[in-house]
Amino acid sequence: MPKPYILGIASHKGGVGKTTVAVNLAISLKLLNYKVLLIGMDVANPNLCFHLGLEDANIGFQDVIKKKADILKAIAIHNPTGLSILPEALSESEFIATKSQFDEFKSKLAKLNFDFIIIDTSPGFHQPYEFDHWDEGIIVSTPDMPSVSAAMRTEKEFRSHKIKSSLVMNKVRNKSYEIHLNEIEETWTERIYAVLPDSENVRSSLSEQIPVTIKHKHDPFSYALFDMANKYSGRSQAKPLNYTYHIGIIRRIREFLHI
Repeated sequence: MPKPYILGIASHKGGVGKTTVAVNLAISLKLLNYKVLLIGMDVANPNLCFHLGLEDANIGFQDVIKKKADILKAIAIHNPTGLSILPEALSESEFIATKSQFDEFKSKLAKLNFDFIIIDTSPGFHQPYEFDHWDEGIIVSTPDMPSVSAAMRTEKEFRSHKIKSSLVMNKVRNKSYEIHLNEIEETWTERIYAVLPDSENVRSSLSEQIPVTIKHKHDPFSYALFDMANKYSGRSQAKPLNYTYHIGIIRRIREFLHI
């Protein structure tokens, strides 16, 4: 059984759309017929459940890491998409797990039968043991000075611990007051991996608790997310369910989007 490819969604600054990216990337990979687990680990501000209408979830990541619940029993299913989710328990107070707790938790993750594991983290810096099991970090930023500066600090932290990372620019409006993407790339170690346009549909979808890639499939944000998911799909050692050829994946996306 291939090892799950673990993508950690990170940001040093709140408000950049980190959870929105995590949710819609997980759903996009699921729609590519990969087996995907989305984990909510933002214990400082748990809101994964609000994005997916799972406020009734009373077992979560905290219970698993504290050995209060079995990981398989704690995983919920998002009925509209079939996505597997291990959310943060809303009733739990914030806590900081120890290294031994994380070591045991990541050994459990390695045994799960998923192609991708997407982890939505708390904003800010973390202890290295919180991300040393990731295969890659996705740093989410918006094109403004505070967010880009925070993203650069996060990338430096990952690089110091030899964690591969990619930069995703979110809420891009192409306005004169934004930092131009070319200018950001001049100071970054690599090119921006994905550019996600700002969209009112993202906010309206959140209010309805229906991810935008489901509610508004033709929105430019949804197109950009599917393109991003398709690029990340090559990271997994596994082939998607019912895999034939790569072109078959593209055809299924086109059929799903009716294009």
